[in-house]
Amino acid sequence: MKNKRLFILFLALWSVELLGSPLPKPVTDFLRLEQEHLNTSRDLTRIIRPINTQDINYRPESAQIFTVKTYWIDSDLLYTFQDAESLPISSTELVRTVKGHKQVLFMVHPESETFYAELLRNADIGPEYEGTPTASARTLLVWKKDNPELFFFAKLSLNKEIGGVIRTISESEVPRSVGTSMALNGGRKTLSKNFAYLREFWGVMPRGFNRGGMILREVPKELITGKLKLTPVFALYTSTQDTSAPMLAMIKRSGLDSMQFILEKFLRPFAVHFLNMTIKQGISMEPHGQNLLVELNDNGDLTNTFYHRDFGGFNIDFEYRSDLGLDFLSNLPVINSMTKDYLILQHEQSLNNSLFTYFVGNILYAMADSLKTEDGKKIFEYSHLQKVFLQELNQEAINEYGFEIQKLSDIARPIKQARRRFIGSTRNRCNRLLEAN
Repeated sequence: MKNKRLFILFLALWSVELLGSPLPKPVTDFLRLEQEHLNTSRDLTRIIRPINTQDINYRPESAQIFTVKTYWIDSDLLYTFQDAESLPISSTELVRTVKGHKQVLFMVHPESETFYAELLRNADIGPEYEGTPTASARTLLVWKKDNPELFFFAKLSLNKEIGGVIRTISESEVPRSVGTSMALNGGRKTLSKNFAYLREFWGVMPRGFNRGGMILREVPKELITGKLKLTPVFALYTSTQDTSAPMLAMIKRSGLDSMQFILEKFLRPFAVHFLNMTIKQGISMEPHGQNLLVELNDNGDLTNTFYHRDFGGFNIDFEYRSDLGLDFLSNLPVINSMTKDYLILQHEQSLNNSLFTYFVGNILYAMADSLKTEDGKKIFEYSHLQKVFLQELNQEAINEYGFEIQKLSDIARPIKQARRRFIGSTRNRCNRLLEAN
């Protein structure tokens, strides 16, 4: 009861905290969805246990603004990676030279100071930032205290157990995240129109550490100006004390019944999106309610465009993409090896987890658990949502790619078979074009 009262107090102070911040209104509106509509409901038979040892003051639901310390660390103590495109912020904010020595800015979460004690022992104090958590406890929106127009997302190592895992960033995740961003940038022209992403432009990993990295993520310019309206998927089906779940209003505006709406406006577009990315691009994603975002139009309705963030959970089949003739970047960042850093041997496992564990076990479970009528009855049954989604996914697989998906827990095998056929059909089309010319 005490924790509930504290949570209500935090929500009451939320608007006061962020209204006093220098952030543009579209950005604070986005943060409101991240923090106030946070939904941690999930199928515990598929997803890790709900343990959280983090201080409540730093959790997303607290919506607090706090100081984030930075340090200037000699570059020879760090691995540093930048994606191939230009930085969205000045390089002088991230790198400097002092007496001929290159130094790199390193941001530290308040709860991880002791974790880096040895690394920071002789480091110079850097500029002070302020930050507030997004839906992810370790990913903050940060802005420079003396230059608040400089802001970005910072995924920082958090030395606390959440969901049964210590949330420090692994050595392989840093190059993989920046490298995945580079691969997507390089193949942007071939990506489907309903796939978009938040670029991860900078990564830093202390040498000699197995864990403890830092990854910076861009805030899209269109989001800052208000031209782009994004919401994490979990916010669609989550009510607050003052507002009902946005999806309820969407259903009402559509004139469709609830199941027809969720099929036509969400499940079917996502099935098309998922198969396009896995078969035509060779990319496995991590589409849970936090990492998957959707674009909204001016009326607040879905546009069928899916945005992805956090590339630590992406897995790319580089050999398959090479066979398709898609861009293969030989200069992707690596610390150990491509096989280890990009989890190449875990691609099939990633495919199986993408839907069974994340999309179904998190999004569909939470949607069924959270969306209710005014008299408290569930609008959707979890088992029925799974059944309908599998039917829709299978129908799209048959119609577009000529194969069947019988179980959501075993999609890697049929997808790999479909990829082999797709390579063959792609080569045949290319040969016919050459013969015609």
